[in-house]
Amino acid sequence: MCRSLCAVYVRILALFPDLEAARPRSTSGIQALCSLHIALEKTKNVLQHCADCSKLYLAITGDAVVMKFERTRRVLADSLTRVEDIVPRAIGSQIAEIISELTEIEFSLGPTEKQTGDDIIVLLQKGKNIDTENSDSDFFHQSLSKI
Repeated sequence: MCRSLCAVYVRILALFPDLEAARPRSTSGIQALCSLHIALEKTKNVLQHCADCSKLYLAITGDAVVMKFERTRRVLADSLTRVEDIVPRAIGSQIAEIISELTEIEFSLGPTEKQTGDDIIVLLQKGKNIDTENSDSDFFHQSLSKI
């Protein structure tokens, strides 16, 4: 999930100097570039959040992370669409490719991460203290080893 969004992010960053060099003079063009810049910052923040968090935390909050990625995709695609209309055709075709790539990405947790997150949540909701001699402790360690 992070890798696919990161790949698109890097492609957009590589294209950004060309977008700025196109120098859209209209107010809508400048707003579109600003919108894209903000979308790139949000994308960077989401990616940084994933890099900073533990795999355990990401497994537990997996559904929320997927929703963040979906929102980020929408914002990026919308911003790119706005920019696509104001740049030369050659750059516009590159933007169209990136938008197409964005729409094809499926953000979802793998079955192992999803199951591990669900298992840990169930364990935490039990409200028990994890004891090293307890079967819950073994279950917890087995779940962690999956991710």
